[in-house]
Amino acid sequence: MKITILDDYFDTLRTLACFRELDGHDVKVWTDHVQDVDALADRLRDTEALVLIRERTQIRAPLVERLPKLRLISQRSVYPHIDVDACTRHGIIVSSNMHASTPSYAAAELTWGLVIAAMRQIPQQVQALKEGVWQTGVGHTLRGKTLGIFGYGRIGEVVAGYGKAFGMDVLVWGREPSLERARAAGYATAASKAQFFAESDVLSLHMRLVDATRGIVTAGDLARMKPSALIVNTSRAPLVEPGALVEALQRGRPGMAAVDVFEQEPVRDPKHPLLSLPNVVCTPHVGYVTRDEYEVQFADIFAQITAYAAGTPINVVNPAVLEHVRPRPV
Repeated sequence: MKITILDDYFDTLRTLACFRELDGHDVKVWTDHVQDVDALADRLRDTEALVLIRERTQIRAPLVERLPKLRLISQRSVYPHIDVDACTRHGIIVSSNMHASTPSYAAAELTWGLVIAAMRQIPQQVQALKEGVWQTGVGHTLRGKTLGIFGYGRIGEVVAGYGKAFGMDVLVWGREPSLERARAAGYATAASKAQFFAESDVLSLHMRLVDATRGIVTAGDLARMKPSALIVNTSRAPLVEPGALVEALQRGRPGMAAVDVFEQEPVRDPKHPLLSLPNVVCTPHVGYVTRDEYEVQFADIFAQITAYAAGTPINVVNPAVLEHVRPRPV
């Protein structure tokens, strides 16, 4: 089967142990990022199975309509970047393991790394030292402060545990099922969203991006935060109202931000507003980017291809397509 892998920036996947799952298939790996429909249609014209690395490339109807040989898209986790209805209309199976019981420890670890980096001004201190300046400011201790977890799901639960280990008071906000789980784990929950934003010294976002959560953090929410507070976003940029974070940071509430995600990715403009602010620590969406996490994720993704090739597709998110398409062993 002709398989194409997009956006493998460092040609990492072929070095993973799980890549052996694709032995016997014709695999093409692209290491750059392209979103242009014409260019993608040309690259994928003979592709039967497409492997996506998270949400790096948008797969929309104008592209899908030009890929008559495509029969399977295999990926992991949520799929807001895929026009599933268009795939169904064109007989393309979308397989995505939602790993309901498995958090991304890599993303949780990066979140905590950003918390410490921002609160102790580590990037700024390192850069100053390289420039011959000995110390540039005074940071903040985490112990005894309030860690706000917005969305107590798989990753939020892990980050809350890190906060507890650092001696922080954990405060949770989110949907009622999340609040119930947090209370059962012994964590405090906020009486209101306003209280949550006002009391958090470090506030970390841990929600999926769906219609209900898009823009869920408003300019008004940010304005309630302390001038000494830090907001951390390793989930998705559009959880925050467009433009609100930059404006809030310029006004000083909150006083700091640490972000791993951006509204448009990849970011290649060094003059991007968030990159220009001295009170922001930024990383290029690397929350899940570790070899260990890749082994876990792509073992699932490649298993979905193997299952399809055997005529038994798994983790199908558009089962209606199976009424019209009967995958055959390859």
